[in-house]
Amino acid sequence: MKRFIYELLHQLCVLLVFFTVIIYKRFIDRVSFTRDSKGDEKNKSLLIISFYSPPYRSVAGTQRTSKFIKYLSRLGWDITLLTTYPYNLEVQDPSGEKIPDNVDVVRIKPVIAWSMKEPVPDRYIVWIFPALITALKLVRSKKISVVYATAPPYSNLIAATLCSILTRSPLILDFRDPWSRIVAGEWVLNNKLLKKINERLELEVLRCASRVLMVVRYEYVDEYFITTDHGIKDKIVSIANGYDEEDFDSREMHSFEKCADKFTISYVGSLYDIETVMNILTPLQEWYNSRPDDFSRVVFVYAGPNSDYLKKYSFMNLTVEDHGYVSHTDAIGIRYKSDIQIFSQPSTFKPHVLSGKIFEMIRVGVPILAVTNPNGAVAKLLQATGAGFVAVQENPCETAILFKKLFDDWNAHGFIKFNIEDDVVKTYSRESQAQHLANLLDEVIS
Repeated sequence: MKRFIYELLHQLCVLLVFFTVIIYKRFIDRVSFTRDSKGDEKNKSLLIISFYSPPYRSVAGTQRTSKFIKYLSRLGWDITLLTTYPYNLEVQDPSGEKIPDNVDVVRIKPVIAWSMKEPVPDRYIVWIFPALITALKLVRSKKISVVYATAPPYSNLIAATLCSILTRSPLILDFRDPWSRIVAGEWVLNNKLLKKINERLELEVLRCASRVLMVVRYEYVDEYFITTDHGIKDKIVSIANGYDEEDFDSREMHSFEKCADKFTISYVGSLYDIETVMNILTPLQEWYNSRPDDFSRVVFVYAGPNSDYLKKYSFMNLTVEDHGYVSHTDAIGIRYKSDIQIFSQPSTFKPHVLSGKIFEMIRVGVPILAVTNPNGAVAKLLQATGAGFVAVQENPCETAILFKKLFDDWNAHGFIKFNIEDDVVKTYSRESQAQHLANLLDEVIS
């Protein structure tokens, strides 16, 4: 009970401070206050605020930020990363992305609210004040040029916005997912009042930002944010997720070989829910019912954190290799060894949802069978890159026919015929995306 009261009071204090600072900002903007820039240096120094970063596992959303850090540091940016240290071994991946040695990493205690049912904006709210206090010190001591934050968790954005206002530093906000308009996961609020508060928080941080990044195609901007009014739309830029070419250049990557006598179907990554699983298993079952002899040459390979789904719902005479959670390198290797890669999304996902793993899948060069919205972002990406085939979630018979067709193609030729557009795929490299972000950073400090 004491813990709950503490977290509730903490939330009220955060909201009070946030909106007080917002009112302060409007006042100083109205009186046209500007700080004396005499003696200020236009140095390329960047403060990144992110609760999660390596060595946390990539499922916490660490990879996009760590890849930006990697390539921005090579482009001459002096980066300070404000983050937390992993609170136990289970959330760590020692083999994951490493932060470059020339990046100053400042780690503080990973405080999380557990007692409150629906904290606003999320259960990370109790790290806002520690993050803000540390960020203010860093901006002043290091003469930071730009403050950058990534979300979720959305508490990162609150801390960064407060820091930006109080230090009058340009602010860039990176939305890896929508905030108020997110439809799945721990970030969804059901209480109407709390949802309204969240919407207001989102609106205010959007107004304060110099630039706003979204990971999906710009055509979905009106579906992604709570509003694009008040000049907000002009600030928004689409920088998609992508793949890092250097992840594919190692010797280990070239040592993976396919099994010539087995049609290997792989699914690598998280399984969102039961529907995601059944999008795969039901068509396989239908194919098995019509042609069971084919399955003596079929193997299904899974790698990810959701093995329990497969154990519970696998119901056919199918050879399954379950690797569980694997390193990033091994995950790519499993994709290379496949004859077809499966991508599956539940029908509840909005059309703009584009999981980051799809970009590594198109880079691998193994054809993709995506069970997804045929008019959504994933389908458009596969169409543009020629990287695979699309099946509709609500039509398992169609998916089963497509499985069978691809198997027959493999059986006849030893591979599946498809025409991938390599030049289009290359536009999704992490290096190219970091250059885009670097150009935005240059704009906001010039």
